[in-house]
Amino acid sequence: FLELYSIKKSDKTICSNKKDAKLLLDAGISPEIVTNWIPYYQDLSGMDYVGDKNDIIFYGAMGRPENHMSALWFIEYVMPLIRHLDVRFTIIGGGAQDSLRAHESDKVRVLGYVEQLEPYFSSSLCLAAPLVLGAGIKVKVLEGMSAGLPVVTNEIGIEGIDAVDGKDYIYAEKPEEYAAAIERLLKNKEYRMAMSASAKDFLAKEFNLETNMKMFMDIIGELI
Repeated sequence: FLELYSIKKSDKTICSNKKDAKLLLDAGISPEIVTNWIPYYQDLSGMDYVGDKNDIIFYGAMGRPENHMSALWFIEYVMPLIRHLDVRFTIIGGGAQDSLRAHESDKVRVLGYVEQLEPYFSSSLCLAAPLVLGAGIKVKVLEGMSAGLPVVTNEIGIEGIDAVDGKDYIYAEKPEEYAAAIERLLKNKEYRMAMSASAKDFLAKEFNLETNMKMFMDIIGELI
């Protein structure tokens, strides 16, 4: 109640995704107050996606429980289904716990923090985001798509991102669906490259940081 009261009294309320903006409008907040914008993310659209290595990337601050749990879920439930494939699960991000590092093998590597994402994103097979917790737009998904790195994720991962399944990314929930998506990307380079191009185009149109910044400056200009 207090949140809605405060929003009604505000000059402008900025939401980071369309779902939250719709919730406010449905609650009776004036559309003149509510504005939707995109969260900041590292725009990797300037890099070229090559996809010449068979790494499945998981990316995030690994000290956060949701990332730790999601990476473990993939190791425990998906990796056994793709053991026969020439792929490797590569985890990028600082703060990895010993319980995660204990799974390191020829099929799983934990890199920790890296200075530059581009060498990994440009060469890898895909980004897997089997997120078990979280709400709102996931920056890791935006960054992967901006790089043209094919993304395989679930409902939590794609929340607030109106991309097309099978074209801009691949939707998966069950371990078998992740395994099937990864095998298809591995065996079909034409499909992989088409998804890369489509994801980049989608991000450039729907999550354009330059357009977003101009909108923000216009809002500030109206308020001062």
